[in-house]
Amino acid sequence: MSFFRNIVFTAVLVGIVGGFAVSAMQAVGTTPLILQAETYESAGGEAAHSHDAPAAGSAAAVPAHEHDEEAWAPADGFERTAYTVAANVLTAIGYALVLTGLISLRGTNAGWREGLLWGVAGFAAVMLAPMIGLPPGESAFHPLIVARDTAPLNVVNDIVVTPQVALRDLPAPDYICIPDLAIYPGDIALHGYEEEARWLRDCHARGSVIAAACTGAMLLAETGLLDGHDATTHWAYCDALATRHPNVRVHPQRVVVTAGPDQRLVMGGGGSSWHDLSLYLIARVAGIECAMQTARVFLIDWHQTGQQPFASLARTRTTSDAAVSQAQVWIAQHYDTPAPVAGMLQASGLAERTFARRFQQATGLSPLEYVHTLRLEEAKQHLETGDEAIEAIAQAVGYEDAAYFSRLFRRKVGLSPAQYRRRFGGMRRMLRDAGAR
Repeated sequence: MSFFRNIVFTAVLVGIVGGFAVSAMQAVGTTPLILQAETYESAGGEAAHSHDAPAAGSAAAVPAHEHDEEAWAPADGFERTAYTVAANVLTAIGYALVLTGLISLRGTNAGWREGLLWGVAGFAAVMLAPMIGLPPGESAFHPLIVARDTAPLNVVNDIVVTPQVALRDLPAPDYICIPDLAIYPGDIALHGYEEEARWLRDCHARGSVIAAACTGAMLLAETGLLDGHDATTHWAYCDALATRHPNVRVHPQRVVVTAGPDQRLVMGGGGSSWHDLSLYLIARVAGIECAMQTARVFLIDWHQTGQQPFASLARTRTTSDAAVSQAQVWIAQHYDTPAPVAGMLQASGLAERTFARRFQQATGLSPLEYVHTLRLEEAKQHLETGDEAIEAIAQAVGYEDAAYFSRLFRRKVGLSPAQYRRRFGGMRRMLRDAGAR
């Protein structure tokens, strides 16, 4: 019993000394950096999240949670310092117990020099070795740039890309990633990609998983593999995809969509959502833990809110239909009027039914949907640039009922007005404070 008491006493004594020493070093070198980082993060407000349940097969199957009330955390100052010291002391005691126990099992007395050597060796094995880069395991990915042939390609912004393998020499890779295509949102047809589409169909028939980022989904749709399935692409191209391929179920709000047999068709939305697509593929191939580690290393956050908060007036540009164009010009200046559709109808000079039909054909939206789109876009600007009350913003853009405005905003944008302000207003303030114009 005395032997056991000696081990415990030694471990506790060493743990207390070590814990306080580590805490002192953290107070000087680490804590100021943490506080600075927390101050920076809080300046931009909390990134709001949507809690709509993801569709079956979606990679974003994350349990819903609320952020209105933050989890408990020790207060800055004495309370935080005390908790930090306590944690360090307990960790050091546990570490010392393991070392003293191992030393005692040798059955011989050890002096302070040998004890110090054991401690240094343990610290090096547990803490230093992972930091200096032990040989990693074999990579789960062996990427290759594939094209019709291996001739250098001059892509966007005159960047030269040299393919490594020709299509004919790679009959069925495990995974295929289709990158962005340099096309305009109004282009509903692709020309000159017949060979690539045929190769994609053949590869899929042989078991390949095909992923498409952003406008790459347009080429994937050309293969016919998406017919009857869910899909997504950049929000500005969703209308073109749906028009060109009416049998494809397009989901503009979703960031990542999986479809087809064994979920072997994967699409990421627009812009930085290729991050989400990459994390999904890493999780699928190498496991969720590997994907989480990748996200931590590269500071990647999943776009849980989808694409809706980022969408803008892609469908409100002036059309070639003169009568509809006149209505668009009028509503751009009078979107806050009490009877906006009636005003648009009068500006067009058309009969009511004719106006509704031609407006839908020209814009893809009904006149009322078009008005809501304009009003909500203007509301976004108010939320980003000012601190007006939500009720005042609702009145300013044409809604007398602030509650209705808030419900409509959440349904169309995916965030409440307050959440949108915290996310994008904070972003705008940080950019302005950093000197951006």
